[in-house]
Amino acid sequence: MENSVNSENSNLKPASLNVLEVEGDKRWRTAFENSGLGIALLDLNSRYVSVNSAYQAMLGYTEREFQAMSCLDITCDEDVAICSTMLSELLGGKRSHIKAEKRVRRKDGSLIWVRVNESLVPGTDTTSPFLLAFVEDATEQKRAEEALQRTELLCKEILNNVPECVFALDILSDFRFKFAWFNQAEEKTVGFSSAEVAGRFVEDVLAPDVAAKVTRHYRQCLESGILTEYEDELDLPTGRHYFHTSLIPLRDAEGHIYRIVGCCNDLTEIRRAQEQLLVRQKLESLGVLAAGIAHDFNNLLGSILTNAELAENSAICILRCC
Repeated sequence: MENSVNSENSNLKPASLNVLEVEGDKRWRTAFENSGLGIALLDLNSRYVSVNSAYQAMLGYTEREFQAMSCLDITCDEDVAICSTMLSELLGGKRSHIKAEKRVRRKDGSLIWVRVNESLVPGTDTTSPFLLAFVEDATEQKRAEEALQRTELLCKEILNNVPECVFALDILSDFRFKFAWFNQAEEKTVGFSSAEVAGRFVEDVLAPDVAAKVTRHYRQCLESGILTEYEDELDLPTGRHYFHTSLIPLRDAEGHIYRIVGCCNDLTEIRRAQEQLLVRQKLESLGVLAAGIAHDFNNLLGSILTNAELAENSAICILRCC
């Protein structure tokens, strides 16, 4: 992590340090040798002076092999520039310590991630100033982070390609709700992008009546702590929509609900089709009723006409008899 010494320090004699010279205390030597962390002492030219057993085991070099190298000799080429800059700042008094992650090359040629905490130890009457570095193997954590990142990207890709609307809410300590993200289907349906709503309170995004309506359901899910389903009609910037929504509470390691994920089926078109079908059915029923009434009226009118005709014929016969 440390670069060659700058011009102000170029005249310093290389330190010939060993563990005992640092303090002259067996407690320091015991801590140095038995630490689970890698510990390295370096001169101001960034060359190794002494390394403990943990650091040797971590990288596979012996202490003598370390002493033939500087720390930049085993630093991944892509990380050398930033490491050199941070060292210059440390030696120049622009920073009090270095805390960074970088890749280093083991003796077998493989690269591992390490987390380095490094500081400049001032010289004394008997010792030169030197660099003290604590090194932790961060490879497994990096792999876990990369695996998590891949999983998150996969989930995002899946969610953005499902037809259902999906959204997430973060729950604050005062039990208010903030939007965390929308998938693409939700963005298209409600008329807001995920970037527009992320980190904003529900009531700051939606109209007051809509916010009050959906917040009531969110609180019900939070209070029950179980899957909550409901249907509701909402007036949104894209128009009126009818949704069937499922709210899923997510819990942290301590069992507290910290987020709610909502999955919505937009039933607007189905609802409109059902309403149109109902209207057609009503019209058809009215048509059937009207036809029935007309048929009955025709039958009644036929009877009246028949009786009238009979009455007329009877009248004619009576007149003729007279």
